Formats: sequence, structure tokens, C-alpha cells
Amino acid sequence: GFETTSDPVSAESRQFCRVSTVTSGIDATFGPEDGCPVTDVSVKGFSLIAHEEHGAGERVPTTINYLGQRIAG
Repeated sequence: GFETTSDPVSAESRQFCRVSTVTSGIDATFGPEDGCPVTDVSVKGFSLIAHEEHGAGERVPTTINYLGQRIAG
């Protein structure tokens, strides 16, 4: 699972490099949405494409699917 370590912050001032996962086929369940493509990851977070809008700082239950593993947080 994931454990949050601080309050949410804007992604516009990233301190850590993110690695693109667009072509890797990694997807996630994001709230009620299944199959959301994960677009990048870093040691501090990730991004994905969702159809529903969510507010800044909103906590949404997420499960990333990778190599047969389901990582929830």
C-alpha cells in the first residue's frame, strides 16, 4: 500500500524526476473508475488519466495494477 507523508501539493513544482509509463500498460482503479492509464511515476507520486474531475487535494482510493500485483492506497 501507499502511506501519505505530507499534504497534497501542486504538481507544477516537482522536486523529483518522474518516469513516463505511457507505453508500459500500467493502469489503475481510481475511485469508481477502472482501467485508468498511469502516465508517470516517481518516488513521491504518480499521475493517471481519469474521466471524472476531482478537486485539488481530494483523496481518492486508488489501486495500481502492475505485473499481476494490485497496490492499493
